[in-house]
Amino acid sequence: MPYKESYDYKFTKLNSGRAMLTEESAFVAEIESTKEVLHRINKQVIQSSGSWLFSDFLTVADITLTVILFRLRKLGLEHHFFEDGQGQPALQHLAAYAKRAFEQPYMKGALC
Repeated sequence: MPYKESYDYKFTKLNSGRAMLTEESAFVAEIESTKEVLHRINKQVIQSSGSWLFSDFLTVADITLTVILFRLRKLGLEHHFFEDGQGQPALQHLAAYAKRAFEQPYMKGALC
């Protein structure tokens, strides 16, 4: 029975991913959900007393966030989050954070 449950779970996940690619409403919902998360992260960047999310020291959270932001860029989705729909900048603190993170020597080599 565990195999069937695993298969059913995987099948459900694949179908939900397919819906995001084929149904505009699913795609838009995913974009909006991601925007909400990025707005919360932008607030954290504003509140941080250091250069990174929680301090002046890079943490695993910073590395993880940098990879996610880099993937948004590589997938061509960056404009959904860093422009307001009128061509004006949005999430400016998070955008500056991403720029700073992407320019770090250890990140340049790791992000392809």
